[in-house]
Amino acid sequence: MAIKPPAWCRRAVPVPHGWKHWATSEILLPKMFTQEQIDEFWAEKEGAAAPVAPAPVATEEDVQDMITEGKIQAGMAAAMADDDLSSMSKKELETLGREHGVELDRRQSKKALVEQMKDIIPSK
Repeated sequence: MAIKPPAWCRRAVPVPHGWKHWATSEILLPKMFTQEQIDEFWAEKEGAAAPVAPAPVATEEDVQDMITEGKIQAGMAAAMADDDLSSMSKKELETLGREHGVELDRRQSKKALVEQMKDIIPSK
């Protein structure tokens, strides 16, 4: 019999050390589960696969190191920076703008803020 989430939080997901909130990753109910129990839980879900951890985001230092070591070309670094800007929230874009001496207006669309930041940040 597969494990079941607590009745008061049906969307909780099992992890080896208990039931985790699906959005905040907070441990809701500490328990010990084996990997087999967790796999069985996900197998019982209709077509649902176990959640995949987000890929780590490369920092500016990481990108510079990769360019220096010859692992990537500078043009690729600029494309990576564009992707990073698109994945940032409006607040993060505003903070980044302040670091570059520019005050962004968060009332504008995210797309407009990203375009402003692309103009501000020099491509390397």
